[in-house]
Amino acid sequence: MIKIIKNNIYLIAYINIFFISFLFRFIDLGNRAVHHDESLHGYFSYITSNGDYYSHNPLTHGMFLFNTLSGIFWLLGSNEFLLRLPFAFVGLCVVFTPILIRKEIGDKSTIFISLLIGISPSLAYFSRFARNDIFMTAILIVLIISIYKYVITKKNFWLFLSVGTTALGFTVKESMYLNLFGILIFLFLYSLKDLMNVVLSKTNI
Repeated sequence: MIKIIKNNIYLIAYINIFFISFLFRFIDLGNRAVHHDESLHGYFSYITSNGDYYSHNPLTHGMFLFNTLSGIFWLLGSNEFLLRLPFAFVGLCVVFTPILIRKEIGDKSTIFISLLIGISPSLAYFSRFARNDIFMTAILIVLIISIYKYVITKKNFWLFLSVGTTALGFTVKESMYLNLFGILIFLFLYSLKDLMNVVLSKTNI
């Protein structure tokens, strides 16, 4: 028994993190009173699920949220639990995004980071909140990881994933412009040496 535990210690750790994170995000998910922002997202998603046309308003941000929620309402009905369900699910997925770079940072670091994300009060709160924040968090984490993985592996999959994630981000919230600007500044500084070589004609182009 002890040998089995030793051989599967990381798997056991991930399972425990999953259950802890699941409880933080799903227990009593529908019992809290609906926040003002949640009421806007829920209302417009509800009328969209009933076939009424919703004209996009920048005050309520991108259409990804409304398409997701209206689809759930159309399929399963509408209540406070279902209103927050996609956000809790995405928040749970965010906990395990460090697994994407497990080979680079090691199992111990991956488990530690996942645990910190899982028990983070802020991330747990926004995972239970029907607003765009946790969607944008997931997009930024996946985008940064995919860029990093492409830089070190040069595999097209990570390039395509970064492009697709960026496109999806623009459908979630307008803050994607500012977030992408910050990432582009980093990439510019990272590539500055190569750019200077091109400007000074020190490379073949």
